Amino acid sequence: MSGISLNSNIYSLLAQRRLSSAGSSLQKSFERLSSGQRINRPSDDAAGLAVSSGLRNDTRVFTQGLRNVNDGISAINVASGATGQLTNILHRLKELATSASNGTFVRTQRVALNNEATQLVNEYNRILGSTKFNGLGLLNGSLNSMRIQGGYGTNGGIGLSLGAGLTRNSGWGDFTTGADQQTAMNEDMVSGDINNDGKVDLIGINLSDEKIYFHLGNGDGTFGRWDDLGALSVGKARNVKVADLNNDGKLDVISDSQDFGPLVFIGNGNGTFRSGISLGIAGGSYAVEVGDFNGDSILDIAAGVLNDVRVSLGRGDGTFNNATLFSTNIGSNITNLVAGDFNGDGAIDLVAGDGTLNQVIQGSGTGTFTARYSFALGSGLNRFSVGDFNRDGISDLVIGDLMSGEAFGLRGSTSGTLTTTTTFSGLSYIGYQVNVGDYNNDGLSDIITEVGVVLGNGNGTFGSMQAFNNLGVGGQTTLGDFNGDGILDIAGMESGTLKSSLGGVSTTTTMQYIDLASRSGAFSALSIIEQAINRVSTELGTLGVGESRLNA
Repeated sequence: MSGISLNSNIYSLLAQRRLSSAGSSLQKSFERLSSGQRINRPSDDAAGLAVSSGLRNDTRVFTQGLRNVNDGISAINVASGATGQLTNILHRLKELATSASNGTFVRTQRVALNNEATQLVNEYNRILGSTKFNGLGLLNGSLNSMRIQGGYGTNGGIGLSLGAGLTRNSGWGDFTTGADQQTAMNEDMVSGDINNDGKVDLIGINLSDEKIYFHLGNGDGTFGRWDDLGALSVGKARNVKVADLNNDGKLDVISDSQDFGPLVFIGNGNGTFRSGISLGIAGGSYAVEVGDFNGDSILDIAAGVLNDVRVSLGRGDGTFNNATLFSTNIGSNITNLVAGDFNGDGAIDLVAGDGTLNQVIQGSGTGTFTARYSFALGSGLNRFSVGDFNRDGISDLVIGDLMSGEAFGLRGSTSGTLTTTTTFSGLSYIGYQVNVGDYNNDGLSDIITEVGVVLGNGNGTFGSMQAFNNLGVGGQTTLGDFNGDGILDIAGMESGTLKSSLGGVSTTTTMQYIDLASRSGAFSALSIIEQAINRVSTELGTLGVGESRLNA
């Protein structure tokens, strides 16, 4: 039997191996060409794969980061465009306010300017509320910060502040009761900065020892110990006012006096005063009011003397001409006297009352007055406050009734009559102390009492009474910004105790309404508009900085 021989073709095996290797290399080449990547599996380059995986992840993260940055730039562009429109509105408002402050305009023309201004403010606030990006409010205060993520972690993002530059304080919520302190005041009380330190002080009367006292404000809602004017007795006084009677930029004090008639104390601007000067009105006075009754830009004084009104025209240096008597139909002593333009003719009128009967005394604008419309309300009226509740340029009146615990809202008209439009009930014996002010800083007049606030709607109507829980003041009350936050606070005194309550603060980006229906309102509006322009400029600067950082 022959043997079996096994042979191998080594060259064929080498050829097949090389052919397989070439095919594998070709496949890798095709794979790299199709994927665009040199490493497609760990065996291609183990060390390189570890590096490339991290780089590939970075590429995807930073690609998304670039998209995020572009979205951020788009959001800023939307906000910038809207803010630019706000600037245009404010410039038009400033133009309107400058026109309304001109003395050649009459009330009806100012009302037309005021109507346009109201629509512009509405449009301003609409833009703030409707400017959004991807559903996010950019300028309405709901998005104070936005972080644009361009990379990894906190260091890979850029924080943007949107709308924060437009915010301002507004009053809302309850009052915070301050600490009680002793006071010598027990009658009328007003607020003002009598020492020119930028802090609101309190000035009031002590009916018992017949002196005027004051508390200097500390600027934080508290007050220093009481002190008196260091002057002669004011006699039996019930009304006190503060005003700059000699145009020196320093507040002076005016009081009535049942013994001496109206008295004037010229302020030195440091919390001290010169000796009281009597206006020489015989018969004593039970009420006093200050206003420019003859249109010469110098303040004058009106006093209720028995059942008549006497007007002393100012000379601008703190002295006054002899008083002129104007008769009324009021039957007993005038205990309430307020000034306002109750018929919209541009001249200051007076409303006088004895607690039951009241009368509108129409001013001519030259310092003379004529008794006109009489009206009776309640039986214990002893707190009058003036405001323009429907923004028509005609003064309205709110009167608190001690006996019934009610307050009455009366609307002024071009005929000079005052019509009762609203009655506020349930105010109790303390709530009748009505004060008119802008409680929530929206530019509309509200009525503030010790028991609650009634917010004005700007059209002569009011919301429901919002009761206070923590007010805690009593007796005579007055309003002022006692802690410098731009929000009205309230102070009251009763039974030798001074109490103050600070208004609650919130923030908003909206603009408050302005009053161009009167010349004085137009002057005040210029300051409000300038503040709004500054806020918009701040916001534009913030947006510009944010866009520059994102584009860098």
